[in-house]
Amino acid sequence: MPNPQNNAQRRRKAQEITERSTLYAAGAGLIPVPIVDVAVLSKVQVVLIRDICQVYEVDFKEHRLRTRIVALVGDVAAIGLIKLIPVLGSLFAGVTTAAAGAASTYALGMVFIEHFEQGGTLLDFDPAWFREAFQREFEKGKEVVPVPEKKKRTEPQ
Repeated sequence: MPNPQNNAQRRRKAQEITERSTLYAAGAGLIPVPIVDVAVLSKVQVVLIRDICQVYEVDFKEHRLRTRIVALVGDVAAIGLIKLIPVLGSLFAGVTTAAAGAASTYALGMVFIEHFEQGGTLLDFDPAWFREAFQREFEKGKEVVPVPEKKKRTEPQ
């Protein structure tokens, strides 16, 4: 019989990993080079899932994971393409990409925690099944790493 206290500790540990990875993902989104930011964000997300797999004692195989991440997070990664616009793209997209990367990483972690809590593995993870949960967690993730609002410029008098 599963120990509820162990389950709560395990979930708490997985959530801590998710929160830490969310901050790393926000930092990755601030990298001004378009391809590099996506590569770093992807690595942060793979390490996130690897670490959660360790907490839940789930067999981790990176090659099984990448396609599942892309299937779940794919639309969010397109935001980073704004950075391809010379000069203004990098400036304009930096905060947006950081927020989207952080929120998608948070959502990814929470969805995998939910899946592993139900006894799932990487083999039976179906991104289409978790799409709605991912969107819900993505919205929550936007609140985890607050995006600084642009201050109004005051005109000198």
